[in-house]
Amino acid sequence: MHTAHSPSSHPSPDALEYALQHWPWIVALALLGACLGWLFSLATPARYEARLQITLSLDLSRTGTPSEDELDMVINAVGNILDAPSLRRQLLQDAQAAGISLTGDRLAERAFLERKGQSYVLRVQLEDPQQATWLVNRWAELAFADLQAAESHAMAAEALQRHLDGLSGCLAEAALSISAPAICPTDLAVLQTAIQETSQQIMAERQAGRGFFPGLRAIAPQPAELPLQPVQFARRNLILAGGLLGLLSGVLLLTWQLPERLIRRGKHSV
Repeated sequence: MHTAHSPSSHPSPDALEYALQHWPWIVALALLGACLGWLFSLATPARYEARLQITLSLDLSRTGTPSEDELDMVINAVGNILDAPSLRRQLLQDAQAAGISLTGDRLAERAFLERKGQSYVLRVQLEDPQQATWLVNRWAELAFADLQAAESHAMAAEALQRHLDGLSGCLAEAALSISAPAICPTDLAVLQTAIQETSQQIMAERQAGRGFFPGLRAIAPQPAELPLQPVQFARRNLILAGGLLGLLSGVLLLTWQLPERLIRRGKHSV
């Protein structure tokens, strides 16, 4: 037994042809949607974007040539420092103390970190260009201080590792009853204690270094310039979204031949 479908439940076979024949309606609705998106963009406050760049330099004479994966790991570790939750919290507190009205959620929506090769771009978007400039500069100050601290700990861990290697050599020579150098402790218990303490110090320094790689150096950024023009991509996105919505609405209306049905319904009602 076949079930009869009402004409309004599915589009007719020639619905696509009908839509193509009435393509001006689709164009008109797409333009209307784009205009509505443009009008909506005018009602939203303009945003100004302040940005600056932190560049990283790798001393190949110390590190050798790292593989692509190793380099990505090193640079991503720097990104984790630049965008650490603790840094964001400090930035939020400093901004509020400076009179900038911000919340944690709003800061997350307006402050962006973007990696570009071996550098990072810090971007802040706010309605006030001076506040945006202040915020991105303060972000860079906090981030660069954290990078310098991490670099110092990484260098200390590297120096301690060399010291540990020397102590381990002393222990190996003592086990083989070989005459040890003068720098080696003569007491085996003292040597073992020194090895244990140095290992603990290395772990602490590496943890404080937060994955920073010895031989990597962050170059101090130049202060951000005051943005003179608002960003335009937000307006373009709204216009594009409105145009696409209008286009889809036009295709849907004509696929279901709604204009024709409304005209017929109007004639029947007269």
